[in-house]
Amino acid sequence: MIQSAHVIGQGRLGRHWADRLLDLGVRTQRWGRTPSGDVRDLSEWQHHVEADAVFIAVPDGAIAPVAQQIAPG
Repeated sequence: MIQSAHVIGQGRLGRHWADRLLDLGVRTQRWGRTPSGDVRDLSEWQHHVEADAVFIAVPDGAIAPVAQQIAPG
């Protein structure tokens, strides 16, 4: 089982994914376009951010740009 995860996107799917991961005891960081509460600003993503898994839960048209933004190097 994964120990840590990042969830990018705080729409319905992203929120539920993050909540479920937290329920399972996975250290989870939430990321979004608009930071609030425990949601970090995606523009602050550092390529050295480590996690066992990264979940991208954004609209279809945003998947490629987000993946490119968070890709290492």
